[in-house]
Amino acid sequence: MNPRCSDHPLAYKDAIVLSPHKFVGGPGTPGILIIRREHLRNTVPDIVGGGTVAYVNPEEHRYLEDPVHREEGGTPAIIESIRAGLVFALKDEVGVEVIRAHESDFVTRAIEVWGSNPSIQVLGNLAAERLSIVSFVVRRNNGRYLHHNLVVAILNDLFGIQSRGGCSCAGPYGHRLLGIDVERSHEFEREITHGCEGIKPGWVRVNFNYFISEPVFQYVVQAVDLIATSGWKLLPQYRFDTATGRWHHRGGPVEPPLRLRQLHYDEDGVLSYPQQRDQAPESALADYLAEACALLESLPIDILAEGSASLSEDFEHLRWFDLPSLCLEPATSPGS
Repeated sequence: MNPRCSDHPLAYKDAIVLSPHKFVGGPGTPGILIIRREHLRNTVPDIVGGGTVAYVNPEEHRYLEDPVHREEGGTPAIIESIRAGLVFALKDEVGVEVIRAHESDFVTRAIEVWGSNPSIQVLGNLAAERLSIVSFVVRRNNGRYLHHNLVVAILNDLFGIQSRGGCSCAGPYGHRLLGIDVERSHEFEREITHGCEGIKPGWVRVNFNYFISEPVFQYVVQAVDLIATSGWKLLPQYRFDTATGRWHHRGGPVEPPLRLRQLHYDEDGVLSYPQQRDQAPESALADYLAEACALLESLPIDILAEGSASLSEDFEHLRWFDLPSLCLEPATSPGS
């Protein structure tokens, strides 16, 4: 926060903002702001937008002097803040160097495998040091891409792997990575504001946590590699929603293992719910990959008609991904 550097007296940080929910164990934790006290004494603006008051009368109000209490109005996130502390304690207990070593090894080997697949384009500077997060797009030999949300759906449906698809919060950087100029960007913006979220460019994001095992790491890497090569064969089995950009399997959504209505309290006030503890060994991952390979090899290689009369000319003009007309047809019956 305040490095001692005589050559650069201004080499200090005004504030640090971080999100513990990105850490292992961090979901549900609050954001953290570390700020120099002098900035909290700033008189601008003259009338602040809010804060916790110490006293109010019909004509005046006075805010609390303590900046932490003043800026955290209402009931503080007590449990969430404790959780944030535990998150940092876990990180320190494991050790930053241990985490870095494991994650650096994972991401280096993943990029090595995916970089040899002509259908996978890993985004960003491959020579720069990076976290164990890989963003990539899947490009077909016809010049079009597989929609990032389709790749995410297949990873989930076929392999049980959770990933993320979409555009970046750092929009300008995302434009540079995807080679989108300002004129093209405005065209995308107009189509999106007209209700076609599905045209928005983006990518798939996968990360490797330091605690995963070697079999799990290999499973994720090979699953992505397989989808990039043969995932396009599954296009006819999915329906695309142009409004949301989501892809839904024609078999319909899978029934969740537990619903809220299944929870109840017995006469003693003890929470009760049906429990299903199915667990497979890591050795089963190889079987899952073999089954997925067999499934993809068994699918016919059909040349499907692209696009649909239901799509606007602007959508078709901007479309950068494979979209057989079959993917725009609704399911003929529930579960079909």
